[in-house]
Amino acid sequence: MEAATLPRQPLHASHDDKAHARRDYTAWVVALLAALLSVAAYVVTDRLGGVLLYTDSKSHLMIARRVIMSTSPGLAQLGSVWLPLPHLLMLPLTWNTTLYHNGFAGSIVSMGAYVATAVLVYKITFTLTDSKIASAVAAGVFALNVNMLYMQSTPMTEALLFCMMAATVYCIQQWAHTDQYRYLIAGGVAAFLATLTRYESWPIVACLLVAVIVIAWQRSHALTPKLRWARTQDRFIAFTVVAMAGIAAWVVWNWAIFGSPLSFQNGPYAKPALWRSNHEPAMGHWVVAAKTYWYAMADNETWSMLLLAAAGLACFAVLELRSRRTAARSLPVLSLLVTVPFFVVSLYTGQRPLHVLQIEHDLYDVRFGLIMLVPTAIFIGYLVASLRRFRPVMYAAAGLVLALVSGLSVFLLSQHDVVTHNDNDAATKAHIDQDRVVTFLQGHYSGGRVLMESFGNENIAFELPSSQLVYEGSYQQWLPALHHPARSHISWIIARCGSKQYVGIAPTDKVCSTVTKTRLSGYELVYRTSDRSYYVYRLRK
Repeated sequence: MEAATLPRQPLHASHDDKAHARRDYTAWVVALLAALLSVAAYVVTDRLGGVLLYTDSKSHLMIARRVIMSTSPGLAQLGSVWLPLPHLLMLPLTWNTTLYHNGFAGSIVSMGAYVATAVLVYKITFTLTDSKIASAVAAGVFALNVNMLYMQSTPMTEALLFCMMAATVYCIQQWAHTDQYRYLIAGGVAAFLATLTRYESWPIVACLLVAVIVIAWQRSHALTPKLRWARTQDRFIAFTVVAMAGIAAWVVWNWAIFGSPLSFQNGPYAKPALWRSNHEPAMGHWVVAAKTYWYAMADNETWSMLLLAAAGLACFAVLELRSRRTAARSLPVLSLLVTVPFFVVSLYTGQRPLHVLQIEHDLYDVRFGLIMLVPTAIFIGYLVASLRRFRPVMYAAAGLVLALVSGLSVFLLSQHDVVTHNDNDAATKAHIDQDRVVTFLQGHYSGGRVLMESFGNENIAFELPSSQLVYEGSYQQWLPALHHPARSHISWIIARCGSKQYVGIAPTDKVCSTVTKTRLSGYELVYRTSDRSYYVYRLRK
């Protein structure tokens, strides 16, 4: 029975162990190969025009650029809905107009995060299995996934989330192994950064808080109950203070800047009603909600990878959860699985829509299923390592898994079935009208302040000089410009007055509903789309 178990590392790392860790050249090979894949994927995506396919990708770039270049520059431009870390990391390159418009200012953040995550997946799996082959397989499952390769080529925030969560799990895992305080604090810092990246990290960090308590209590079993409790409190408080500082800071930020500590949840641009309709199939139906997220995972990771991961999870449960000690050290990895019930509940309550072809017959935010790629890769690596008693079989399984994930990616690419690429947001259909306005402005706009609501009109706003755009985030300029555009030195007015309803976009924006004919005196209509969705006015000379 003992021979079938995976080897355990000692509680305290010796000098030889540390030297061995520094000499792990396989991790450097993983990093190099991931970097090559990252660059190749970006080049292909750029040539296919897919870097800025998501509306959100342009929004992220605009938020970062407006901090330094806008009608009211400053940190308040970070807003209250999207968490700030991705935009702060994009900020150093968004000043460059070329890198801003081709998206590389944001993609470089995703690309770096992708490479780091591949290495972290390798290290997490190696800590669990002590097998470089199995760990390399886990890294390969992550790095070769075609949906991941596409997302890391865009200025989206998913890749950065995966990196921060993998870093958190790795550090807490190392602390569980070695009891070295520095890993616990490092895990707290990584969790702090994760909570400022995407909200999906918040339930995972909550699970890790519980994991820290369990691990700390289990490691102190030799102490008296009083000392054991004191030691557990010490570890828990240290991790909690650091890890939760980001959430606390975000609540204070929303309160101080936008007047409500929960503005990120119930503010005018954060309400779930902005993204979902009242006819979402998953709302109020647990089975449909569960099936929807299952299909989203299958579309991103593929059925075969999920089945292998399920087998790996079963092995993980049998080998790791059979004793209190090994069960405690396994909690960091298991915390990643809370994403599944989190999204199921979110779909059931209508907090956020997610459409899959199998149920809604269209795609919307299906990329949310990609977050399960990290645990999928780790559990597949663990499955391969569980065959180490029969080394030829393990090597053969490793080769088959890598061949399978590579073949699936090539097949999906050849069939144009990369779901993250095809998921262009339901609002993409409205881009046609926006692109027409952009084409008109490219031939007629020669400068001057533009009044336009940015939300819902991102494609237009992205092409306009951010220093000339008066929008809903322009401090003490937006409302005066709406009521008296001429007095606010507005040269151009762009209004969305369409009758069509798209997910996430109201048919009429605030410019259309507020700027009446009286306030348009002095302006002339210079362009209108054929379906009368957009109107462009210019100040008479």
